[in-house]
Amino acid sequence: MGFLPTWAKDPNDTFKYKTFNARAEDIFEKPTWRSAIRHTRCLIPANGFYEWQALKDGKQPYFIHPKDQQLFAFAGIYNIWKNDLGDEWDTYSIITTSPNKEMSEIHNRMPVILHPKNEKQWLDTSNDTPESIVDLLNPTTMGYLKCIR
Repeated sequence: MGFLPTWAKDPNDTFKYKTFNARAEDIFEKPTWRSAIRHTRCLIPANGFYEWQALKDGKQPYFIHPKDQQLFAFAGIYNIWKNDLGDEWDTYSIITTSPNKEMSEIHNRMPVILHPKNEKQWLDTSNDTPESIVDLLNPTTMGYLKCIR
């Protein structure tokens, strides 16, 4: 489904906003994200992810994961959206950023992958200014990921 902001009128609004991913570059300014990035950050556990490299004759899938971790976390934001009847929907988005060099050969974006040492800082919403968490929104370091065709 993706992230639904509190002010969305209908769960189908998520398709209008294309909220599966939130861009790190403008997450503090956009009305859809600016409250969540300050107050409702989360970890999204994964063991890897897929990206597709565009080629002349189609797309090549890659399975991407950290070289030295079986489980890791994407930086995420969430919201509990309620309709007029009081039904609740748990919604979230993965934060993306510009790619590092190895990912730029595959795709023009990449998810923000948090190093385990930074997960506690990410979840601490007393750090609610851009300056307190902006360094966590950078691409992961070179050599950290393994990309398998």
